[in-house]
Amino acid sequence: MTQSQTRLAAGTAVDEAVPQLDGAERPGRRLIWIAILVQLFFVYVGKSGTGALATVDLGPVKVQLVPVFLVLATVAVVVTRFRIRTKACAAQAALTVMISIFLAFPITRLTSIPKVLLIIAIGAPLLMALCGLLGGKGNRFAFGTTAVAILFAVVSFATLVSGDKGGSVRLLLILGATLPVFLLSTQIGSEGAHRITDVIVAIAVLQSVIAVVEPFAFPQHLFGPAQHDSDGNVVPLLNEFFGHGIQRSQGTLGHPLPLGLLMVLALALVLRMWLGREVTRWAVVALLLGGLIFAGNRNSLLLAIALILFFPPKRMTPGRFVAAVILAGITFVLAIYSGVLSSSALDGFAASGSYGHRIAAYQAFGQLLTKQHLFQIFIGNGSASLGRLFAGGLLQTDGFNVVDNQYLLTLAQGGLISLAALVFLCLRALTTADRFLRAAVGSVVVSGLIFDWMSWTSTASLCFFVLGVALTVPRGARTEDRDLEDQNAATGPCR
Repeated sequence: MTQSQTRLAAGTAVDEAVPQLDGAERPGRRLIWIAILVQLFFVYVGKSGTGALATVDLGPVKVQLVPVFLVLATVAVVVTRFRIRTKACAAQAALTVMISIFLAFPITRLTSIPKVLLIIAIGAPLLMALCGLLGGKGNRFAFGTTAVAILFAVVSFATLVSGDKGGSVRLLLILGATLPVFLLSTQIGSEGAHRITDVIVAIAVLQSVIAVVEPFAFPQHLFGPAQHDSDGNVVPLLNEFFGHGIQRSQGTLGHPLPLGLLMVLALALVLRMWLGREVTRWAVVALLLGGLIFAGNRNSLLLAIALILFFPPKRMTPGRFVAAVILAGITFVLAIYSGVLSSSALDGFAASGSYGHRIAAYQAFGQLLTKQHLFQIFIGNGSASLGRLFAGGLLQTDGFNVVDNQYLLTLAQGGLISLAALVFLCLRALTTADRFLRAAVGSVVVSGLIFDWMSWTSTASLCFFVLGVALTVPRGARTEDRDLEDQNAATGPCR
């Protein structure tokens, strides 16, 4: 019996979701360090306040650090492609660099994007993706790839014919953050899924640390405040978990909501995909929950608690189910006595703008389906149409011009055809996903009900990575078996 088969049998016998591996056995540490260094570089850029290009005066010349960094990162991925032997390994390297940059640099939050930066930001992901997709044998693209192509083709067509100005740039940035990541995620296999999972968890842990220190070390926020009024004045987002005027942390993602979704997805992955020591797993969970609290994201925190209760690392036995129910009961009682679930707190939540705005999103579905022409109903209005739709009363009318619902956003921009493609993609991933990935896919689907995650390059890349992996890692496969002996025998492991 091979070592892989022995570990598989042992894992089944002891009813463990994942085995315990020594640190020396865990691959992908180099990818984790690359991701951390990318995050730290953009922390410096955000803290320096030198603008989107991070221009540094070196005397006779001025160096624009961000464009130079993006070019060097792309060159590094291209060079790596010629040094490694397999397409899967090249895809892992490209994914690591791309996701790290998307989570560290909130380009869609910038008030103005210099032309040189825009060209590089659109071109770099495409070139990196080609390095991971061309040459050598690879997996067939997932069945859901057709749905992704339909989704973006319809939105792109609606944007071109709508006549609204300013949507093409944002659409290109979102396309660059989603299509390459999705296609690459279908090529990395089970082993690669674990490696990129480690990268995402490492980034989330670092972002949690940044979130905890942000109110004290970066009170003006990295890359600027998340919210302004119509006159351009800063509108502080206060953290309701704390008093004394402490603002919600946003890390390098430009807003607390993308930061919250990053923590939730990382939590789902570390609960179900983690291959390290158990004590390390729960230390990471604690750090992620701390980051969520400092982000002040109540919805994400509730989703995180649900993940811990209903998707534990070990299989749910009757004894563990009873323990989970007792833990949930204790949490509920403590919440009542602490005032978190008091009648006044619940009334305040129901009367809050956040709750009312998200409820109004569901009312807007009817407006879009009954008060538009058939072309807009089925094809949509394009990526630059939100301002017009808000002004026309077809979306929320509370004056807060943010959709906060991914399915409503898709209907508005791409019509019923795009919405059907997105729903099909999510349901296909949810029903196809290996049981270790189902928590992450479910988090993507549920988050879409309260957050328009495709409006951000960071969360769009994360969600499409999860969907792509879920469609290609076979259902029922023992994802803890990372040796992939047959594949490595044919192509050699990643180095």
